[in-house]
Amino acid sequence: MSIDAVALLRIPDFTPPDDADVRELDDGFLLFLELPFESPPEALMEAIDDVVGDALFGHEEGRGIFLFPDTVEPEEATTYEEVLAQVGEEGVFLSLGNEPMGDPEEMLGQMLQALGAGDLAQALQSGDPDALKLAQIQMMSAMERAFTAPPEGEGAAPGEVLTEGTEATEVPSLGKPKTPG
Repeated sequence: MSIDAVALLRIPDFTPPDDADVRELDDGFLLFLELPFESPPEALMEAIDDVVGDALFGHEEGRGIFLFPDTVEPEEATTYEEVLAQVGEEGVFLSLGNEPMGDPEEMLGQMLQALGAGDLAQALQSGDPDALKLAQIQMMSAMERAFTAPPEGEGAAPGEVLTEGTEATEVPSLGKPKTPG
């Protein structure tokens, strides 16, 4: 007999389907999954989604979905918080993937840096037309690689070099960049 997973959910105005194995709480419910507690997160999430569907977006817990083994079911608990208090050390939170992404300006800066915009700005400030042209070519090349990556399973894997049936792309040589001064 396996130790199955139980999901603790708090979704206002959601009524679980009649065929779902649930125990109602005052402010949520326990969903008994027919999957081992050690199952991969994707399988657990799929089992929860099969019962809850799009209502899962209404789950009111920023940390995700709390899962615990069915061997520690809190018999006396009647609320979401009581369940957490009684079995919290035995369970884990399964992320819903909706954590904040971070500061948008910082993310944009990182993206532009990855594309070589810093080199372009430096070349603009230097006033050197050859350095500017080189920075433009490097940035365009980075953008082309970013937007034309081969579909998964095709082309080279990261760190792998394509050989048979591929053509090299030539970048025009600009000679040695001039240094200010």
